[in-house]
Amino acid sequence: MKSNKGIKSLAASLMLFLAFNTGCYYDQVYIAPAEPPERDILFASDVEPIFYTAEKCTSCHSPSGFASFLDLSEGTAFNSINDPKYINTTTPAESLIYTKPDASEGHFKTYTADESAIVLKWIEQGAKNN
Repeated sequence: MKSNKGIKSLAASLMLFLAFNTGCYYDQVYIAPAEPPERDILFASDVEPIFYTAEKCTSCHSPSGFASFLDLSEGTAFNSINDPKYINTTTPAESLIYTKPDASEGHFKTYTADESAIVLKWIEQGAKNN
């Protein structure tokens, strides 16, 4: 008799689990990169502000942030990312400064598809300090 009660309890638990979890489905949202402007992208006025405006990146990537190894503060960002580890001018879409901030997850959600497209276009144009 005791095992019959256990089976009923297990069956009821399984039914409740299935009833509540069948509705838990989320569509993954894909954010397509926007078309960058058809002009020269300037680091100082187009790219660098992406990093420090509203502390998008600099809340962590600054001298006092926990990711200070990559300082993206105004005036220092170019020297920090001007490294083959972060910028790949041969294959721009593989550049870490372009691929790492994923706008669909976590603290990168404030990084927009438009901003991503600007960074990529700047790298495609040679990643100049202009």
